[in-house]
Amino acid sequence: MTLFQKIFIGLYLSALLIFIAHLFVTKTAIYGDGRFYYSYLPSYLINYSLDLSDSFFHLGISSFPSLLGPANIYPIGPAIIWAIPFILASLFLIPFQNASGYGIIYEIFIGISNISLVFVGIYLLRKTLLKFFDQSTSNLAAIAIFTTTNLLFYGAVDVINSHSASFFLSSVFLYLFTSKRNLINSVCLGITVGMLALVRSQDYIFLIFPLVEFLRKKNMLLSVITVIISLIVFLPQIFLWQVYFGGFIANPYLKVRSFDFLSPHFIGVFFNKNSGIIWTPIIFFCLYGLFKYLKRNFNIAFYSILIVAFEIYIIASWEVWWEGESYSARMLVSSLPFLGIGLASFLEMKNINKYKTKLVYFFSTLNILLILIFLITH
Repeated sequence: MTLFQKIFIGLYLSALLIFIAHLFVTKTAIYGDGRFYYSYLPSYLINYSLDLSDSFFHLGISSFPSLLGPANIYPIGPAIIWAIPFILASLFLIPFQNASGYGIIYEIFIGISNISLVFVGIYLLRKTLLKFFDQSTSNLAAIAIFTTTNLLFYGAVDVINSHSASFFLSSVFLYLFTSKRNLINSVCLGITVGMLALVRSQDYIFLIFPLVEFLRKKNMLLSVITVIISLIVFLPQIFLWQVYFGGFIANPYLKVRSFDFLSPHFIGVFFNKNSGIIWTPIIFFCLYGLFKYLKRNFNIAFYSILIVAFEIYIIASWEVWWEGESYSARMLVSSLPFLGIGLASFLEMKNINKYKTKLVYFFSTLNILLILIFLITH
């Protein structure tokens, strides 16, 4: 077993232990926005009803009315991904006559599933990095994206939320996009973009990749296929908008939270004391590494900078640009695989390379301390 495999397995088991410990301390792993994502599962798979009233009651959620029960402004994507562990938990509980759709067993099954998604994402990120960097740098950067960023928080502490799926799908996308383009690859890219949008609507901006390629007259037919497939995958959300809100493009989120794209709060997103990117300072070095990497591999660096810039712009333009009770910028989790490119580039720099392991240790330790401070103060 290689050193990377030992560290990888050790971190995975540690994440599971942290999740279970946090679950038993807090008594529940479903809170905040996670309740909204979870609410679809008991209603659809236990009650066989599109009306979310019973789920909202059990989860303590209040909301304005839709055409069918209380309104859920959050997308269906996480529930689709969690359906398998939810069903497995139900099957496990049937002999005990306790398959109600709620309780700690469901939370454990879904929590383990989400942590596993994060680590599959890390594995795929490493495979992507190996296409551009040496093994030592790729191993370290892939591990560091977990240990030095808020992925550690959302992949081990606040697990039952959308972030694990976003990171996993973004890692899949980056791996596919940096692979040889053909019909199967383009279809898979379309499925991945559609799922990214089903998890977090903001991530439909991943379509900028095939659109830019189309404008550059590169892989034009394959880019069209990717866009069409992504729209097909997104149809369940469009159908639910029609059922609940009376319009195929009636995104209820925009009725609750607005965007001002002419007055983005960039400084706040980076430096606000409660949830700014400054809480995970390694991100600044990732960004620096991305810009430096333009000279070595313009295409991958350009696309990475593009997606990170658009994500930050959307966050900064949002009415709640500080992202509520967020450890660092949680809406940037789907950008982390691209920032991993920048981190690998930074760690491989001539003056940094010999200190790269110590730097990762330092930022990992700092991240753990800041997470503890965040948990104590929030």
